[in-house]
Amino acid sequence: MSASSLTTTVRNILVSGLGGGLDIHNAMLMYLLLNEGKKHLEETNNNEFSYRIENIYLGSIRPCKSTDIENPVQILSSSVTLINSESKIKIKGRYFEPTLSKELNENIFLMTGSTDKSHQIDLNGIENLKEGLKDLVQRYHLTDLIFVDGGGDSLILKSKDSIDKIHGNVFMGGDAVVLAALNKLSHEMPHLNLIQGIISVGLDVNRKAFKQNIKSIANRGGYFGRINFATGKDKDTRNHNNEFMNAVTRYLFGNDTIRTMALEKFFTLSEQYLVLQEDQCSQSSIVVGTSPTRFMSHTAVVTYHALKGNFGLRRTFVPWEPKLQQGKGVVVEADHQWMYFVNPAVAEQVKISENGTSKLEE
Repeated sequence: MSASSLTTTVRNILVSGLGGGLDIHNAMLMYLLLNEGKKHLEETNNNEFSYRIENIYLGSIRPCKSTDIENPVQILSSSVTLINSESKIKIKGRYFEPTLSKELNENIFLMTGSTDKSHQIDLNGIENLKEGLKDLVQRYHLTDLIFVDGGGDSLILKSKDSIDKIHGNVFMGGDAVVLAALNKLSHEMPHLNLIQGIISVGLDVNRKAFKQNIKSIANRGGYFGRINFATGKDKDTRNHNNEFMNAVTRYLFGNDTIRTMALEKFFTLSEQYLVLQEDQCSQSSIVVGTSPTRFMSHTAVVTYHALKGNFGLRRTFVPWEPKLQQGKGVVVEADHQWMYFVNPAVAEQVKISENGTSKLEE
């Protein structure tokens, strides 16, 4: 039986932030859930979960080339670099990855999507990312790739889906490059299990449009349900044929001990490294070649407050923080607690069907 087969019991899993910013922090929910699940299963010899999780790797997709990284552990390809706590990012940005690597004592795959700043679709970026991911799968015998997005902009499939402006071309941008690369990868590695998680929906995408897009994806068999880390509830997690995700949601997420341990560790990380109050803003100053002690993130802060049950108006302190009638910030709601799961290749196929392929050629 092939190591990359969807039916193999041995799993080697990559969990990654889907796009820029601190999507890697949102991805920590799944990374911690799988790690706590692995430990619990090994300690209890639980046989309900019919898979053996062998390795869980952590990754992040950012607009950062290997030449922008000082002291990498290993340059695996033109679009994938393995980094650790000693690695330094030489370009300006909120690069949380070296700090997180130190905290977890784990290496992190820093992957590059689009680095093209022109107003055209980065076809080279799509191809390079696809090839980099393909190489990773082959090197590490990966069975599952899980990419997590905060805010929902990765599921903007039509120009009118955005919450604040009309997208001229939904095939442009970092998240769009990732979905296009994963769609291409799915054709070359059809047995690879591709998962896209989305949490804090509504920050970047119109909620009504998001739900319609979920329905369209479900109609093609690409929707795997949603889970709520705060309440332990799940919905639509049995109405699909992805057996591994079914088992993860039923036996790992559905285990209160595993879910609670993952959530508590997520809270600890958030409180240690995110800017959660105004007097912490000075700790987030970005100086090239150094790492701040705290990091600003619009979506990760909302995710934290939602899962904590801190509903109502909450500040995120980012430069683009919304100005509402009630004041600056985001009205955090219970709906922000849910993480939705889809097949990113199917999402891309829905996008193509909605817009046609001509947009890809503009």
